[in-house]
Amino acid sequence: HLCNKCFSANNFSHQHLANLHRPGKIDGLRLQQDADGTIRLAWAVPPDNGLRVTHYTLTCSADGGASWHECMESAVPNASIGASLLRDGMGYSFRVAGVNLAGTGPESDPTQ
Repeated sequence: HLCNKCFSANNFSHQHLANLHRPGKIDGLRLQQDADGTIRLAWAVPPDNGLRVTHYTLTCSADGGASWHECMESAVPNASIGASLLRDGMGYSFRVAGVNLAGTGPESDPTQ
């Protein structure tokens, strides 16, 4: 379901599409660490703004949020990051953003 402006523009790369139809911000990112070191992240599906969310991009930081890098993608609103992917003894923060055909939505607030 797209708005009339998108159809009248007849150009799906138009700024209107990218600005209004990207997924909304994800709220409520939750983190749990299992005894084996696996990190489990869960979040609520964000508003899709007219285009279905196709996947989620997770970014992580090991330096208190000074730098971020993509750690993985997930097709569903939860993810597990194996302990083998993380360095032991490091404190990590995570963020997640929804992605659809219009682009990537804003990232969630980071986990603490």
